[in-house]
Amino acid sequence: MATERAERKNLIKLGAIGGLIAGAIFALAEMLAGAAFFKAPLLAPWQAFSSTVLGQSALEGGLTFGKFLTGVVSHFTLSAIYGAAFGAIVSLCSPKSRTSYGTQSAAGMLFGLGLYLLNFQVIARLIYPWFRGVNQPAQVLYHVLAFGLPLALYVASKLRRPVARVGAPRRVTA
Repeated sequence: MATERAERKNLIKLGAIGGLIAGAIFALAEMLAGAAFFKAPLLAPWQAFSSTVLGQSALEGGLTFGKFLTGVVSHFTLSAIYGAAFGAIVSLCSPKSRTSYGTQSAAGMLFGLGLYLLNFQVIARLIYPWFRGVNQPAQVLYHVLAFGLPLALYVASKLRRPVARVGAPRRVTA
């Protein structure tokens, strides 16, 4: 029982760290794709992220340091929380499926799709109506491929690393 609890806690921690990494990849994807394909300013996503705290007025005018900082804090806080939630879900899976890149990739992409649905089709409709005007297909791709997939691959890779055992014999190669 204590071992299961420790494993679950470790997976939640791995998920939170993976969420921060995936959050950085997500933000980078938003920045680069927005600038390349949608002719948006490179740092525009940080202004949008800040609007979840500051309201729609954060989208008016240029990006200030305050908006940028608010965007960074809100984006990475949510990324860590979502990552921790993924870790908690992974803790319910069998040990074999936890380390399977294929299984975790599929789970991560489904998780990303679920986040998109929650964030844009539920929460945004209720609280952030200005998010209805963003490119929805692009958001699906960002959530699935730039957040869910990297998050899952990070967690699976960390679980696949061999653990050194104390007192285990060393392999000697000639």
